[in-house]
Amino acid sequence: MSPTPRPIGRFALPLPLHQSFDYLLPDGEPLQPGLRCRLPFGKGYQTGILLSVHQEPPRAGLKPVAECLDTEPLLSPQVMELARWAADY
Repeated sequence: MSPTPRPIGRFALPLPLHQSFDYLLPDGEPLQPGLRCRLPFGKGYQTGILLSVHQEPPRAGLKPVAECLDTEPLLSPQVMELARWAADY
């Protein structure tokens, strides 16, 4: 029997790395892309922007989101699309 799927969020962090990071999202209320969340990273915390949400079995080593800082997305879908385009450019 496989583990129950959990919501996993993919986040952009303000780091000089061209990659995103996955974290376990809190159960309950669905989170939308564009929200800011406080995330454990290394020995401290980083504020990240939620890029997308996936339902999949949890992988080993994924950390949970420490805190959601917004109740509504800070960035609109249009701004998120522009940011993705700029990052890929």
